[in-house]
Amino acid sequence: MFSWGVRRPFPAAFLVALVVVIGGGAVAACSDDESPGTGPTIAPDSAETTSTTTGADGAPPPRTSYVAQVRGDVKVWQHANSSESTTLSSTDEGSELLTFLVIDRRDDGWLEVLLPTAPAGSTGFVHTEDVFLSRHRFRIEVSLSKHEMTVYAGPLEALRAPVALGPDAPPAGTATFIKELRAPEFMNLYGSPVYGLAGAANKAEDFKAGKGVVAIHPVDVTTLGKPALAGSIGIDPAILARLTSGMTLPLGTPVDIVD
Repeated sequence: MFSWGVRRPFPAAFLVALVVVIGGGAVAACSDDESPGTGPTIAPDSAETTSTTTGADGAPPPRTSYVAQVRGDVKVWQHANSSESTTLSSTDEGSELLTFLVIDRRDDGWLEVLLPTAPAGSTGFVHTEDVFLSRHRFRIEVSLSKHEMTVYAGPLEALRAPVALGPDAPPAGTATFIKELRAPEFMNLYGSPVYGLAGAANKAEDFKAGKGVVAIHPVDVTTLGKPALAGSIGIDPAILARLTSGMTLPLGTPVDIVD
């Protein structure tokens, strides 16, 4: 594990248009994503600005997030054009896929990315030609004081739900992202997979021990809306099942932890 730089705010982003009816579980979406491969597949956008102000209704502005993915090994540099690099392997991830959230797309072929490895907020640089690029417009916000999670699809608030926050939940101010979708065998009794978040190894043994995992995971509904004795970000298993099988949040979805 390594952590060269920590950068919390990042310009986000996405190409998927989504309409969600949570009550009926209906979803309509479109995307140009393909299987991870070699080389970028997305042409640069025309001038695109990122607003930091909220709308008239107080909702945050829509953002477009770029996601870089690799199956296999990839070199990650501390700085663009630096001599110091390390190699990450997708075999070290539960999803067997390395996912990075792009912070900056440079004209010289370098991408500054938020890393999936610990600690949360670690950054590095990868070559554009070494990764597959995709984009989407989902975002998650978790409020620690309200014990609430909100999912945004572009400018729309697609879901707002209570959560149970355990001792492994990230602190306020953390900017992380969904790095994996896992369905460990021992979690099947909940009827839901688990969204693992960047910033933790999230090994199978950690899931089984119920500690050291940073994830959005199913939890007993009686614990919702209050602190939990174990776990990270717990949500109603029925809602999580709907998120993973209906809405299908993509890997690389930003998750902002706020007070």
